[in-house]
Formats: sequence, C-alpha cells, structure tokens
Amino acid sequence: MKRVKTKDRTKLKKEIGNYLIEQTLSDVGGQKSPVTGRSFKQLSKNYRDFKKGKASPIPNLELTGNMLDAFKFREKRNGIEIGIFNEKEAQKADNHNKFSAKSKKTNVPKRPFIPKKGESNYRPEIRKEILNIVKEFESDE
Repeated sequence: MKRVKTKDRTKLKKEIGNYLIEQTLSDVGGQKSPVTGRSFKQLSKNYRDFKKGKASPIPNLELTGNMLDAFKFREKRNGIEIGIFNEKEAQKADNHNKFSAKSKKTNVPKRPFIPKKGESNYRPEIRKEILNIVKEFESDE
C-alpha cells in the first residue's frame, strides 16, 4: 500500500474487498473452499434430505442464505477485514471454518471459506489476483 497514492487507497480497499466477496461466493457456490481450493465434503444423506425443498442439496453453505448474505468486508486503516460481523451468522460461519474450540466440537464438517487471521490465506490464484489489483493502483512517484 505504500506505493499507492493516499487518495487511491480507499478505492483500492473497496476493489479488493469486493473482489474477495465475489470470489468467495463464487467458490462456495461451486462447492469448493476459497481458502484451500479443495472441494467441500459432500452432505450426509440425512442433511441432504433435510435440505431438499429448502435449498439446493449440495455443499454450498446455503440453507436460508442469511450467513452468506452477512459476508462482508470492512475498511481498516491499513487494509480490510473480511468476515461475518453479525453475531448469529458469525456462529454459523465459525461452525464451518472451525476457528473456535466450541466449533471444533460440533458435528458440522469443516468447510473453510474465510481465512483464519495469522494462520491461513486465500488460495494462490486469489492472492495473485489481489496483487494484480494492487499493481493497477501503484505509482512510481
């Protein structure tokens, strides 16, 4: 960000944030993790049967749509924070990402779609595109 003009930083953060939201939702809709790049484990027969009639019976992290609708980014001084900032929906996300000790005890399969701060990142192709976005904003001044 140091080579990005101060006046362009907000626009850059928004562009990266929007890209990450869009790419995450695309990967999740395609039944794969934007963190690991691997396909999500298929739904159990019981859950697939439960989900029928309510939502698509595939592992796309969508039952009501509320959790993924709550997936947002916030601008921070030196970047962005991406996640689910609604407490109820954040608990659902934690159950899939397995960030907390409590979520690790649930029987919800791990389906990471948000990188854990300091421990994981987005898959390489997503990181590469973020660097390309940053390069578009860099100046030689």
